[in-house]
Amino acid sequence: METHSEKKNEGFSLVGYALHVGFAICTIVLVCVAGGIWLDRYFGTLPLFLLSGVVLSLIASAYEVLRIIKSIQIKK
Repeated sequence: METHSEKKNEGFSLVGYALHVGFAICTIVLVCVAGGIWLDRYFGTLPLFLLSGVVLSLIASAYEVLRIIKSIQIKK
């Protein structure tokens, strides 16, 4: 049977994972979109690299979330 302290620690652990996922997604999206905007301004092709950055950020974010979920499953 779990004690109050163990339940509290598990709650903090889940909050940590949630923050990790949130920051990972934000970082990936910001880097890909900013890179796409910069490349579009440099080459003069406004929507091309921006849209490519959005698609790349979706793929990379999904991969990162799956990687985090796998690490959670391994620990349990």
